[in-house]
Amino acid sequence: MAIITAGIFGYSRSNENQNNLNRAEQRLVFELRRAESLAMSNSKNTNDNLEGKWIRWGIRINSDNTSYDIISQTCDNKADPGGLGGDDKGDCTSLHPPVSLETIKLPAGITLSANSGSSVYFLAPEPMVYKEHTRVELNTAVSDFPTFTLKNNNSSSDSSSIRNIQITPIGQINGD
Repeated sequence: MAIITAGIFGYSRSNENQNNLNRAEQRLVFELRRAESLAMSNSKNTNDNLEGKWIRWGIRINSDNTSYDIISQTCDNKADPGGLGGDDKGDCTSLHPPVSLETIKLPAGITLSANSGSSVYFLAPEPMVYKEHTRVELNTAVSDFPTFTLKNNNSSSDSSSIRNIQITPIGQINGD
């Protein structure tokens, strides 16, 4: 009887760890889509008192890798995203500090990392995707697309304990 009980508890813990990783992946994909939607509607962050013509929205991983923020960055009034000629193509010519709207804490044992530094942004009208402050161009190699990696540190090191979420240059968000 003790062996059966130990097997059930071991299986339950493994299932719980896997479910936590799945929930963390689904939540991150949801929050990335939320940030993209806020950028496409050029929504203003209620926590930001700066005035600007355009607002970039995105995700920033916090230094402990166990939480991330939904952030906005107001561009100055000279920014002309998607414009023609010598404009800044949506880069903020006067970088205002990012402002957090909300912090999302990951389940226990789950960590988050990215190949794009600590943040990714979306900006209207296309959407345009940025790794930190660099635009992801259409001819970018797939291996250089912004990719977030969630890892379950409570599980074995096999591939089932890792989830990758990739963002294409046109704003498509793909999870495992």
